[in-house]
Amino acid sequence: MANLKISELSAASALGGTEVGGGVQAAGNVKITADQLKTYCRELKMVLAVPRIHQSTRYCGRNNHIVRTAAGVWYLFFVLETGQDLYYMKSSDSGVTWGLPVMVKTGTLGGVAVWFDKWTPGDSGTLIHVAYFDSAVVLYRSLDTSGDTLGTERTVFTGASATQAQNTCLAITKSRANRIYVAFDIDAGTETGFYKSDDFPVTAFTIKDNGIHEGVTDWYSLFPGNYADSADIDCVFNDRSALGLSLKTFDDSANNWTGVSAETAIIADGGFADISGNTVASQFSGAVRDSDGHLFVAAWSNADTLNADLRFFDINGAASITERTNVVLNSVDDQAVCAVSIDASGDHNVYYFGKSDGSETYATAMKMYYKRSTDDGVNWGAETEVGTGNIARGLSFIAAAKEIGDGEHVVGQYADDWPPTGGGALSVMVATLT
Repeated sequence: MANLKISELSAASALGGTEVGGGVQAAGNVKITADQLKTYCRELKMVLAVPRIHQSTRYCGRNNHIVRTAAGVWYLFFVLETGQDLYYMKSSDSGVTWGLPVMVKTGTLGGVAVWFDKWTPGDSGTLIHVAYFDSAVVLYRSLDTSGDTLGTERTVFTGASATQAQNTCLAITKSRANRIYVAFDIDAGTETGFYKSDDFPVTAFTIKDNGIHEGVTDWYSLFPGNYADSADIDCVFNDRSALGLSLKTFDDSANNWTGVSAETAIIADGGFADISGNTVASQFSGAVRDSDGHLFVAAWSNADTLNADLRFFDINGAASITERTNVVLNSVDDQAVCAVSIDASGDHNVYYFGKSDGSETYATAMKMYYKRSTDDGVNWGAETEVGTGNIARGLSFIAAAKEIGDGEHVVGQYADDWPPTGGGALSVMVATLT
């Protein structure tokens, strides 16, 4: 069979279409079909490493996930270098090859968040919804994966200032009532907002109750709610100053964040990861299951701390928050960050950095691992390293496709020190697990 090598695209070569590295080489004159190559890559559980991207992506990448369509096509959105342009790349063969980057926005981009139609239960749409901020303007644009047509760019909010740092957040979701919601803190509490589209497809946004925001450093993700009113949505909210994780629900008809229920603790204040400043990446992640609308959340009780736990929750609205078995119990240190994916059969993968035996070094040399549950988190399989090309890297963040169609779990690691770019360049490893 072929000799597979993980290839790397630098910023310049990615835009110019020139591959850097050995790629895939065949022995002699043996011909390898695309299907054989795809199968080989899947067997290795490791696919292509893609471009050098925004060196601050991890600051605003908490809601920037890889998209996998029902047809198995992958999409990855990224900002090229610090404060530059927004692009996406596409792979139609499980990451074996990638098309050239496609420009979405020219500007000074500070963050990006995505939501795919099919991540909303019961939704059969083909749009990827993208929120981003260019300087102090929050913008929205869609990409139709059926033909790769970009929609008209819409303005969500025009502010006066913005920053690219760990004290910013940008999140987007689509309700079961076909409306897009965008929440943002683009300048450490100075410029915050919560907006909803007036129609679908989107032509305009209207400001809504901004009660989602509390402090100047909080992080959050938005999800479609599972309530009688299909327009209501949920927010998993990390109060970074209080060290808590909670569920907030937006009552759309009442236009407030407390109409359905008050803020409900997932992890009580004082019991959640201390992620102030230097840890950068958020310590929680969630995904909604299509079959019943349940939201599953993984969260570390602390980062890089002896006896920390990676906890797992089954959430069916504010009135039903059930903790399942810990993914990691009593860590021996040097572990952090997480992501969740769910496949069509309901199997859950939870990904995290750092081997549970403590043999790796937090923040400078950690690999990515995962555990799988086939019973909603009651039991977890063995800790498994992600892929043969999983190189120990510095602290970054993990982005997983949320719910996918046929048992193929897709996960990416945004990392600071992937060879051969060096020099602190940020790159992405993308892997497929079946």
